[in-house]
Amino acid sequence: MRVAGPAELLSYVPHAMGYHPRSSVALVSLRPPRGRVGLVARMNLADLAGPGGPVLAAELAAHLAADGAAAAFCVLYRDGDPTHVAERDPLHDVVAALETAAGMPPLRDVWVVGTTGYAAWGCTDRACCPAGGRPLADLSATSIAAELVLKGSAPVASRADLAPGRESDPCARLSFEDGVRAVRGRRTRAGTATRAAAALRVVRTADPGPTDLGRLSALLLDRATRDAVLGVLAEESTGAFGGRGRSAAGAPARGTPRAEHGAGPAVAAAADDVAPHAAERDRRMLERARIALNSLYEVGGPAPGSLARAARRALTEAARLASGDVLAETLAVLAWLAWWHGDGATADVCAEEAERVRPGHVLAGLVRDALAAGLPPGWARRGSQGRQGAAAVG
Repeated sequence: MRVAGPAELLSYVPHAMGYHPRSSVALVSLRPPRGRVGLVARMNLADLAGPGGPVLAAELAAHLAADGAAAAFCVLYRDGDPTHVAERDPLHDVVAALETAAGMPPLRDVWVVGTTGYAAWGCTDRACCPAGGRPLADLSATSIAAELVLKGSAPVASRADLAPGRESDPCARLSFEDGVRAVRGRRTRAGTATRAAAALRVVRTADPGPTDLGRLSALLLDRATRDAVLGVLAEESTGAFGGRGRSAAGAPARGTPRAEHGAGPAVAAAADDVAPHAAERDRRMLERARIALNSLYEVGGPAPGSLARAARRALTEAARLASGDVLAETLAVLAWLAWWHGDGATADVCAEEAERVRPGHVLAGLVRDALAAGLPPGWARRGSQGRQGAAAVG
């Protein structure tokens, strides 16, 4: 994605992050040769202003370098008047830490976004940056903001709001539990391919109801089934990609639970349907899934296709209805999907909540570890040609 001018970059950041940052620093990677927008990384102002600020700034620099940044656009989010920065304000320490961090690309611009407006860092020209800053309304009126809104982007008010809310309708929650019990109460356990097909039927439903969503979440409790479903999503997206440069809108993220993705089925093709034994069919599907999932981590790998986007929507609704171990698993899978979509902030929020519900959840932990390591999905990495290539973290 290319944007023209500071106002467009400032308006882009909340859409990339999925929410409106507060008390934060956001760095936007600008890739050569013409300043193509890449990674968007966020960190708390208080952390960068503290004793560990230089170390954290160096970590941000490493993330930008890995993204191939030739320069960076810096945004400081704070309360109050962006044009009034006292001599001893911690913002000075933050900017100094960023500018002197080892490996940090040149900061092309530094801007401050406050509660009253936005202004260029250090600007004393009141014709340029009046007291209180330029109107915040300008940032919702840019062409890039309009384009992203038309594509369905709607940043929420805060990072906490990225987590799926709780469904208030008790009847819907009861119907969801009916679906969970229908799966758990079966006396015979179907094979992985059969269970994955059942889960995918829910994903492919235009508007699945609470009972179907309960079945979906319950089916994903089984690791092989879960990996099988993820493999189908990856394979479908690989086919959708087909070398045509398909990309996902939005941004933030990192994280790739490789160790957790030992298997996942590919779409059950006719050859699998006539396999002499269900176990052999499952084995083939899981092997195809492994190959498809591995492609997501490679530079230029496929962005999420329509089925993956449908799965994310369905699981977001399911998470609003679920509880206990079903909620933890649903959130963990949702975190992984958010990572793949380039939405690192949502991935982190969902993985954190999954770990809160079920401490030590492996998939959720792997997603968070990958986010901390700054690993974006393959489609967003440097070297991905013909793609938007933007991901957000924080």
